[in-house]
Amino acid sequence: GPSAMLQTPGIGFRPQPNIDSTVIRFVKGDGATYVHHLDHIEAYLKYYENQNQQGENYIDCEEIRERRTEDLNKVCRFDLANLGPDCVKQQNFGFDDGQPCILLKLNRVFDWVPEEYTE
Repeated sequence: GPSAMLQTPGIGFRPQPNIDSTVIRFVKGDGATYVHHLDHIEAYLKYYENQNQQGENYIDCEEIRERRTEDLNKVCRFDLANLGPDCVKQQNFGFDDGQPCILLKLNRVFDWVPEEYTE
């Protein structure tokens, strides 16, 4: 059930074609086959535009190089420039060139502390 999903970390991804499949199918150069993927990615990235990452819930994590020990309930701001020059709307998120941008997101799991590996 839903509670089991909250106990195990998971990775979300975009575009997400539909709930029945994880296959991202399109024809290179045929915008009609991937316009829905472009719309999905664009809508998802709106959450990460600067004006939507303001307020006391957000912190700048760019300079953090170790595991955080404070402000654990706050969210790190994400700079969309980190996606690179090809993963932008103006480049149709790489779909035109047959190299689509697939966005991965680690879902937050409350009360879960990741284990550190040294090897």
